[in-house]
Amino acid sequence: MAKYKTVNPATGETVREFTTLDDAGVESALSRAHSGYLDWRTTPAEERARILGRTADLYAEREDELARMIALEMGKPVREAKGEVKLSSAIYRYYADNGPGLLEAERLDVPGADESVVYRRPIGALVGVMPWNYPYYQVARFAAPNLMLGNTVLLKHAPNCPQSALLMEEIFRQAGLPEDAYINVFATNEQIADMIADPRVQGVSLTGSERAGTSVAETAGRNLKKVVLELGGSDVFVVLDTDDMDATVKTATRARLSNAGQACNSPKRFIVTEPNYDEFVSKLAESFKATPTGDPLDAKTVLGPLSSQSAADSLVEQIEDAVAKGATLLAGGKKIDGPGSYVEPTLLVDVTPEMRAYSEELFGPVGVVYKVASADEAVELANSSAYGLSGSVWSTDLDGAREVADRLDVGMAFVNEHGAVGSVSGVATTHGSRASLEKDPHEVASMFDGVAKRYDLTNTILSFGQDRSWRKATRSALALKPGERVLDLAAGTGVSTVELGRSGAWCVATDFSKGMLQAGIGRRVPMVAGDAMHLPYADAVFDAATISFGLRNVSDFDAGLREIARVTRPGGRLVVSEFSTPVFGPFRTVYMEYLMKALPRVAQAVSSNPDAYVYLAESIRAWPNQEELAQRIEAAGWRNVQWRNLTGGVVALHRATR
Repeated sequence: MAKYKTVNPATGETVREFTTLDDAGVESALSRAHSGYLDWRTTPAEERARILGRTADLYAEREDELARMIALEMGKPVREAKGEVKLSSAIYRYYADNGPGLLEAERLDVPGADESVVYRRPIGALVGVMPWNYPYYQVARFAAPNLMLGNTVLLKHAPNCPQSALLMEEIFRQAGLPEDAYINVFATNEQIADMIADPRVQGVSLTGSERAGTSVAETAGRNLKKVVLELGGSDVFVVLDTDDMDATVKTATRARLSNAGQACNSPKRFIVTEPNYDEFVSKLAESFKATPTGDPLDAKTVLGPLSSQSAADSLVEQIEDAVAKGATLLAGGKKIDGPGSYVEPTLLVDVTPEMRAYSEELFGPVGVVYKVASADEAVELANSSAYGLSGSVWSTDLDGAREVADRLDVGMAFVNEHGAVGSVSGVATTHGSRASLEKDPHEVASMFDGVAKRYDLTNTILSFGQDRSWRKATRSALALKPGERVLDLAAGTGVSTVELGRSGAWCVATDFSKGMLQAGIGRRVPMVAGDAMHLPYADAVFDAATISFGLRNVSDFDAGLREIARVTRPGGRLVVSEFSTPVFGPFRTVYMEYLMKALPRVAQAVSSNPDAYVYLAESIRAWPNQEELAQRIEAAGWRNVQWRNLTGGVVALHRATR
């Protein structure tokens, strides 16, 4: 019986069918995964990391093929699909680069014990049940850390993504992963329950619906198996006030319609205070109406179909239930005539508790807007849902917005941004306070003086070791030649200057923090104290210039870019390495949660001045995205401006010519 099949959601055409495993196939998969574990767990961590690194390379090399496959199978527009492939590659790369270090023993200071050590060890074969909405990303975040640890994986993907599931298995094989370390299974739900119960399986991870999570949790609990569940969401987008309604509506549209609204952390409920309600609703309805649908395989398409006809039918039933019970339809509301599972971008108001749309997750391009009289009422309404994944609060009063965000019963709370923003265009939209960029230069320099001694170690810890690869990428982008003269601006302790010097070029470290330069004096590279606004160099003396993670700290960075151009010869090169906007919504959600909550806490433990890292987080949030920064660099007199993302857009390298 063929339950796994590729059906093009843009046309309804069945492209290919696959047969599920029989009982012998299930037993074979279980036996292979267990025996594979006994071998894989003894493979050196460095070899496991090498295979994951090759996996990351193959995702990058096969980006177009991978993107087109999920566009075909579940309808994600191909330009969004490429973003997902890039993110998946970055996840494999992260564990390749950092996995062996993460597995090192951790010694704890426990009173009364001579020695207390935490070891991270594999436990055996694991079952992964993954959804169709982010076919590659969901597998990568489960498989990469577990394969790095030494576990083996039995992967059941969604029945409508069989070919993308096989592509992932093929890439693992091509990367050198043993065949029994990762096994794709076309299994039924009943067969998966039997696998979870089997003593050779040690745990299960599921991302999916509440119904599926309940079933898996019951089976896992009955058999005392480890279980991880990531289920649905009905996120809120709370608008308390705004000084730019057009920008707020643009953000709301992008956040809601990304991936055709089929994201667990997409804002499905818009809660707006009374003074802003009418304008917000009117403009959001017009924005929804103006968003066209198209073929997901077309690079220009913004909004594709839903994943299947059944998904479209279920969503329309929820809409019709609300309208029949008194909700007002302001946009859309119907399936689009013709082939495919397209549903019009839909906006509902006057939704009440007896309607399904009030309590159920709307997994598609549908938004519901509620009017409230106060922030207290907004919080009460937001917390009335059974879902609690994430939410955002929008206001010109940042302190007030943070107080409201803290009261939301959610796992992730955002202020003046939402975790799903930007997946359509690849650019996050924020319009919060830029106070972080308006600090006095002397105050910032003094702040860096205070963290200089532990600065490099802290950066390595907080970036999970990625700072080393970012420095290497900067050197590569500059394409330096022996004997060239290079300005390394915002060089800190000179660790970046040492990396640049490996090319044979003559490099000078320049920074406005004398404390940072003093801390790096043992590196034996030329060091000069100087402000990017007034560089202590003559015109056109450098062949190349770079500023890494420092342009945010220049009080007028447009003037700083012009000043760097002044000291660079015609034809010289510039590379700006700077924190930026992750291009993929789910990853951006995790990253911003780390940036705003976890990073300051970690900094308290490892930094002599944790407030400096609060400043870091705030300044990154307020920083222009990749495209906007490229425009500013060009406006400062640089030519041929290009950029590429590192670590999924956490960092962007901008390259330009004088």
